[in-house]
Amino acid sequence: MQARLVKPAIELTAQSFMGVCTNVPGPPEAVTLCGSKVLSWTVLPPSGARDSLALGIISYAGKLSVSVMADAPPGSDGVARDIVDQFERRLAEYIRIAKDAVKQ
Repeated sequence: MQARLVKPAIELTAQSFMGVCTNVPGPPEAVTLCGSKVLSWTVLPPSGARDSLALGIISYAGKLSVSVMADAPPGSDGVARDIVDQFERRLAEYIRIAKDAVKQ
């Protein structure tokens, strides 16, 4: 009886919309890999469901990287681009506010 209940529950969960966000601190200084300097670093959390959205945020060598991955179910055109645009707009506003605060 449990198998008859568990399998449909797992399938429903795997087919549902899923959102995942990470905020991972990366190395504060640039690192090398096989003798080459790593110029940038990005992350995306795993997402196995259909209609998923993943946001990865990581700091690396004094910079911040934001990655967005979104599936494209019907009616969701441009969702990832909209998220990135809004993030850039808000980040610019936060930077402006911080600079104004430092001036005072």
